[in-house]
Amino acid sequence: MTRTAKIAIITATHLVVGTIGALCGVWYVSETLNRGNAMMNNMMLIARYATNVDLQRSQGGDDEYREALRLFLKALDQLQTADDVLGNNKTTLSDKTLTYVSLARLERRLGRHPIADDYMRQAVSLCARIPWKNCEADHLVDLSERLEKNNLFLRSDSAARER
Repeated sequence: MTRTAKIAIITATHLVVGTIGALCGVWYVSETLNRGNAMMNNMMLIARYATNVDLQRSQGGDDEYREALRLFLKALDQLQTADDVLGNNKTTLSDKTLTYVSLARLERRLGRHPIADDYMRQAVSLCARIPWKNCEADHLVDLSERLEKNNLFLRSDSAARER
């Protein structure tokens, strides 16, 4: 084999390996960007659903509030099944727990005690998976009420000015 042939083979080999390396790098960057974009979209959607829940609680009726809570639960369920870093974590379980507590409080206020009890059982069950220090129903209701008192959309004008 001549020297020119050896150089041509070595050059061709280096070009092939370099091209494969570059393609792998482009693929990796593309996948990382796609996962990041999906995560950002999920975060944005969850924030919008959470804002809708807050708005319906303060501005809508009981039916609108119930529907907003249910839609928020569906969004959280989709997030848990999505293949991203936001799914199956304590934050999602916490949101679901507090949403079930809110549904239980709403149904109890409307006199639908069996439905309220079912929602509260689901909340306590999810809470145990987080795990929080106290997953008793009374504690979860108290926590839910305290969080609602600090809600952006429910603050009085004087409380908003003080901040």
